[in-house]
Amino acid sequence: VSVSKGTNRERSQITDPEELHEYRTNRRKNFEEGIRHNRMHLGNYIKYAEWEAGQGEFERARSIWERALGVDHRAVTLWLKYAQMEMKNKF
Repeated sequence: VSVSKGTNRERSQITDPEELHEYRTNRRKNFEEGIRHNRMHLGNYIKYAEWEAGQGEFERARSIWERALGVDHRAVTLWLKYAQMEMKNKF
């Protein structure tokens, strides 16, 4: 799996399943912390859901989209990006 690590966005390869699990866990903690600090900032949800979809974790991504819609169900951008993820992955 190719991932961005570090602040300069360089790509590195993670081949160890344990390292990949640790990387994903840390990323999720960071995303959740961002949401906890500013629940109303929809961009945090969007980045998080798109990252989960990129990891192939579509159920997690859907859960995040649904949480975001709970914050603002009238946000057209959320609906469009959510639908885009579904269509892109042929669901």
